[in-house]
Amino acid sequence: MSGVDRLLRKAEEELAEGRLDLAAERFEKVLYANDSNVGALVGMARIALATNSFKEARKFAEKALSHHPGQPDAMVFGALALEAQGQPEQAWEELSAVLKEHDQHFLALFHAGRLSAARGEFENALKFLDRAIDLKSEDYDVHNLRALVLVELGDLGEAIDVFRDALEIEPHRLEGYFGLADVLTMANEIDLAEKVLEEARRTVGNDPVIMQKIAGLELFRGDIEGALGHARRIAKQAPKSVQAWLNLGMLLLLNKDVEGAEKALLQARDVSPEHWEPHYQLGLLYDGVALEEQAIASYSEATKLAPEQWEPHNNLGLLLLGTDDAAKHAQAEESFQKAIEASGASIIGPFFNLALALTKQNKTAEALALCNKLLEEELDDHTRGELERLLSELKD
Repeated sequence: MSGVDRLLRKAEEELAEGRLDLAAERFEKVLYANDSNVGALVGMARIALATNSFKEARKFAEKALSHHPGQPDAMVFGALALEAQGQPEQAWEELSAVLKEHDQHFLALFHAGRLSAARGEFENALKFLDRAIDLKSEDYDVHNLRALVLVELGDLGEAIDVFRDALEIEPHRLEGYFGLADVLTMANEIDLAEKVLEEARRTVGNDPVIMQKIAGLELFRGDIEGALGHARRIAKQAPKSVQAWLNLGMLLLLNKDVEGAEKALLQARDVSPEHWEPHYQLGLLYDGVALEEQAIASYSEATKLAPEQWEPHNNLGLLLLGTDDAAKHAQAEESFQKAIEASGASIIGPFFNLALALTKQNKTAEALALCNKLLEEELDDHTRGELERLLSELKD
């Protein structure tokens, strides 16, 4: 074996073990001696992808292809770099080109299945993944993705079997247990789902995320006390987990323990003051017990921390609209506009609330135009009735 081959083999071993810096050093040594070595160029593309250096990954792939046209690994990693840069259609075209020339290329088949699933083409995804499994039957990721596709196709029975196959291959992968538990829950096999999560605890350890899933099952059963017990243990075990305190707060609120819920949510806020959700959940709590000023303050903070979330904007707007302050009505209008922008104009509620804000400010023409526009959309009966009522009031 030549020195170059030894370097490449060691680099691949380092890469497989996640030691990216060492792998990169070895690939770079190979490229220093021969800058057209395809193995080293593809290896550097993989490392660039793993470190979110997507433009660099594309450059390495293109350089490999400039020296070795049609090299399938370089084509696949080049396509993945395009996808990571927000160009999924171009990535799909390049993967399709790989499969035209190399229809037995495992990575191309796997990623074609993954992209097909992302496009909602689940039957096609299944075909690609079946072919990938024929080539590499002991690959956890293919089995796991195939199970998720089967769930989308409504074949819960086979999905359960495939999740189990995946876990036999890699019994320490938490998402496999969670996927299996979720599909068992969908199949109304709650006891089996709980056994799967207990198996995860025995195999992986007493991870707080597993305990949260078990608490979720208890809640699904309607056993709020059981879920609360798990949630309290999780918060005690992982006191720096924002999600643990949020879950506990939600369960305490369901149990009508407002004071306990507030303490849990304040703890979540104190653990991570820059996390928007504790502020939002506190807003919901204060809103529910008619503490409007505290609710407005909490919602306002949530909107500052997460302007891309539409619910805090919308809820803040509703509270401002409910006051007798004309200046706050104008602020409410602005909040609903931000909610519409954050939701991608896909949620009807902020539009309806905007019409109310316009009405309250005597902007009748704008409100009429908005109501008429909304009535052209597909609406549920309640929303349509409310809009027609508002429109009738505006016309009077």
